[in-house]
Amino acid sequence: MHLEGLMLVAGVFIILAAGAVGSIVLIVACLLREWKVVKRTIAITLATVAVLMVAFVAIMYFVWRPWDPTSEADLKAAYAADFGVAPPAGITVLKARQLVVGDAAVQWLLLKASPEEVEKHIAKGFVPARETLSDFDGRHNPNAPAWWKPPSGHLRLYESHHWEPTGGGTSSEAAMGVDASSGLIWFTASQF
Repeated sequence: MHLEGLMLVAGVFIILAAGAVGSIVLIVACLLREWKVVKRTIAITLATVAVLMVAFVAIMYFVWRPWDPTSEADLKAAYAADFGVAPPAGITVLKARQLVVGDAAVQWLLLKASPEEVEKHIAKGFVPARETLSDFDGRHNPNAPAWWKPPSGHLRLYESHHWEPTGGGTSSEAAMGVDASSGLIWFTASQF
């Protein structure tokens, strides 16, 4: 089990344990007719569970939130996460987003590429798409970044069902939309 999964299990267990301990104290206080203890136990239990839940949600937000790099070094690192190397001279990473949850990940990249690099990227295991791909059909993906609006009408679409990410997932796929006139590559990959 991965760290995120362990954190999830531990957080839920701690919250349930706090509620269980409070419930036991409450039952015992009711049986003993200690009404002041009952009132304090209810207040303390509710406050403890509320604080634990807020802390748990905050931690999970920071663990599972998307990464939207903006610096040149971070954009290059985002490219390297999928391609295994820093971007070559003919590639500029314009925008990127990564979302990792446990051992699953998805990434979106917007690249500016020379014609030679476009062809080299297609040769990395991509074939022409047989149909419009879900990330390129204009439907809203809630995890995709706000800038992910590929102009589907004039993109050549490619797909790879055996993408070899550097993260080492067991199942992975990638898709690419190429706008030859502007040299833009809209790239997305996911691994599970």
